[in-house]
Amino acid sequence: MWSSGLEDLKKLNTSDSEVAQLVMVKQARLSDEACVALVAAAHERKHPFTSGDSTANLASAGYSEEQILEIARADQLDAISGDAVAFALSVCPTTSYNLFCTAACKSNRCSALRKSRA
Repeated sequence: MWSSGLEDLKKLNTSDSEVAQLVMVKQARLSDEACVALVAAAHERKHPFTSGDSTANLASAGYSEEQILEIARADQLDAISGDAVAFALSVCPTTSYNLFCTAACKSNRCSALRKSRA
């Protein structure tokens, strides 16, 4: 992580346990900016960032940083990541992906999931 990202994390009072979660996120090749945004989103919801594994799984399944951050901002990383990954990796990804997005995000909190993955 670059020094600017570390400084941003310090400003957010990132805990040691959150840093451990971010190690998983970085191993999944998400950017420094995404790491900072994930911690910021969790703190906005008044809890620490504890979703490193869910985030890494989504990234590994092909979800974009934008999609992952939108899920994080809706505070749904842990709630839907398992299903989202399963659908993304299913035999018919386009159909399953659209069905999942319709069912999981009826409230429109996760509209990035509805965008097709490039």
